[in-house]
Amino acid sequence: MNRICMFVFLCLGSFCFADEQIKNIPAIYVSPELTGLVAEYPAAVINGYIFIDNINQAERFFRPIPPDINLQKENVIIFAWNGSSVDKIDHEKDENNMHHFVLKRGKANDLYEHVKIYAINKEEEFLFHRVLE
Repeated sequence: MNRICMFVFLCLGSFCFADEQIKNIPAIYVSPELTGLVAEYPAAVINGYIFIDNINQAERFFRPIPPDINLQKENVIIFAWNGSSVDKIDHEKDENNMHHFVLKRGKANDLYEHVKIYAINKEEEFLFHRVLE
């Protein structure tokens, strides 16, 4: 019983404090026919992500635009890559309100298509780091 209460508290706590962190947007908003566009978009090839800060850009990649994104207050970052099924992007926010996203490559010998979408406040900055293996 205590484990269940602790789990519920941890889950509810993460929702309550979501405004202080980033929003993790489900990848289902990028339709399968647009996933190739995301992966091949020139900005993503150059720097590893797509940065969306207005409605016109959002309409290009999302079908429909996620309802909990407010593009007047938030920027959206889409990471799309092919890699191991256990690849992941970690997030950390430092004392200067700088968001650090780190791509960590997995060791599994398979190929998987990844799409991760995050929304951050417009006033906050971010850096994308790749961990070289």
